[in-house]
Amino acid sequence: MAQQWIQWSGGPLRADGTRSICDWQAAADVKVNHLSIYYLAYKENGDTVYGVPTPAQYQRVMEHAAYDVENCKRLGINLIGYVDTVQYAEETAAEMGLTLDDINAITPKGDYASTKEWHPAGLYVACINAPKWRAWLTENLRLTAAAGFGGLQYDFHPYAGASLFCQCKYCREGWAKRSRELFGREMEIPAAPLDFSTEEGRAYWWWKIDTYGEFMEETVSEAKKINPDFILLMNNNAAGTNFAFEMLDKGGDMPTSEHVGSNNGYSSTLFLYQMAEALGFHDLYTQYGTASEIDPLFRYKVNICESFAVNGGISYVADQEGVGRKAFLFGDDHANAFEHSKSLAEVAVLWSVESNLFSMKPEEFDYATLLYSFKTDRARQAASALVKSGVTYDYVALEKEDILERLDQYRVLILPEYTYFNDKTWKPVLEEIISSGKELIVLGKAGQKYVGATSDSIRYVPGFTLAESEQEQTVSDSFRKALEEAGAWKQVSIGNNVEKTAVTVRQSRDGEIYLHVVRRGGDEGLTDRAARLCFTLPDGYTVSDVVGETPFAESRQVAVEYTLDKNILAIQTAEFDTYLLLYLKR
Repeated sequence: MAQQWIQWSGGPLRADGTRSICDWQAAADVKVNHLSIYYLAYKENGDTVYGVPTPAQYQRVMEHAAYDVENCKRLGINLIGYVDTVQYAEETAAEMGLTLDDINAITPKGDYASTKEWHPAGLYVACINAPKWRAWLTENLRLTAAAGFGGLQYDFHPYAGASLFCQCKYCREGWAKRSRELFGREMEIPAAPLDFSTEEGRAYWWWKIDTYGEFMEETVSEAKKINPDFILLMNNNAAGTNFAFEMLDKGGDMPTSEHVGSNNGYSSTLFLYQMAEALGFHDLYTQYGTASEIDPLFRYKVNICESFAVNGGISYVADQEGVGRKAFLFGDDHANAFEHSKSLAEVAVLWSVESNLFSMKPEEFDYATLLYSFKTDRARQAASALVKSGVTYDYVALEKEDILERLDQYRVLILPEYTYFNDKTWKPVLEEIISSGKELIVLGKAGQKYVGATSDSIRYVPGFTLAESEQEQTVSDSFRKALEEAGAWKQVSIGNNVEKTAVTVRQSRDGEIYLHVVRRGGDEGLTDRAARLCFTLPDGYTVSDVVGETPFAESRQVAVEYTLDKNILAIQTAEFDTYLLLYLKR
């Protein structure tokens, strides 16, 4: 299974007095198999190079890393390198014979884009559409692959530092060409805020996504000639407005996400991993931007287990209580339960990448972070209402080519409170749902108007609450009634701690079924720390025993009692800490 660690502090001293770029032995000891590292290049005089280094400077880093690369290979660790996406120092560009006009992003005011976010003296911000910038990064990635790294993660997203509305000649020419193709006339780069209610606003957004995909494909092309399995990642946020668009459009080999804005541990982060799975990826690598995201420590504990519950690959943290170590060793010992398992959920959120963003009003878009707020992420609101109601669910991505086949799995579909609907995307999906008699719950008046149809299998909930956060969200009686009438609890019914407990149902590659039970919010003060639930077995699946285990106890075993009445399995467990893996032995 995917178990990763991001090390930003280097490794131990070598015999020659130099320092390794990573601590590969510590990673191997906790069964980490993907090790992402951060390193800086140095000038010949020993000064640090901030931002992207020249290929000659980068090559010296690769030569120094050779010892660590070989040890990682020996231990079965895929070593992932690092390069900034857009930041650079003017003097570094000058060494390459480049000027700001060759590579820099231009702000709407006509200034050269720059930032002091990661360096107090400030760095310039390149445009990813500049050919000479792409060539520079392509060479650094080629050097990474030649040095034996298994991949590389870009950092500092290219839309940061005013790049979304870049006015450089490459962006102006590119958008003029696209707008001429779409609208028959050349158009200027629009100004913020983008208006997604217009065809021009939506087309400009998609053009920026396309150029990002081209940038990712081009800069990794030479590295993949050396190693076809070389992976390119972007340090991203799956709760961001751009993430899903990018991953649909050649935005990297493997999705990653930070936890900024997810309120992890208190609110469910299952939706992050379910988004990646809906987009067709086996893993989503998640990581932390600040120490506060695992304080108190139960937040990390919950986060790891939600990752395990949906094929995630969360970053290891060496905490004092050994939470990460216990969980990672548990994950390695139970790889069959996690690695490339598939969901058996029968309820799904109809997640349209376009509808989720293009339903946003211009004033709601946060150009500083490019993140959804909880209130503007309509798909997440629906998912949160489900998880707080104790409903086991998936995301299903409408823009994926296999959407009609994917719908076969689900009995109940939830249409979030979108206000934008693309007929090309939605009409075939709604026709399939309605003609097949599947249960459809429609949230919001705009969705009710768009669907229009009346049927015993369609339920409208016009007054769905747009809350500021999952913790503040109140699940309405009308929504619960619609869930009950649709049979949303038919597959899994949680008997206690419903608002704090989530269950996912997964099937391994060899056909075994596992239930992942995760409690959010910390267990302090919780009077009932057991699990009580009912699960409807799939047709033909027989159970000889139910085994429960948790990583956070001296003896991993958790006592389980169960009864089987026809095909309904009623389970009662002893107390456990935060996470329980239930194995339904055949």
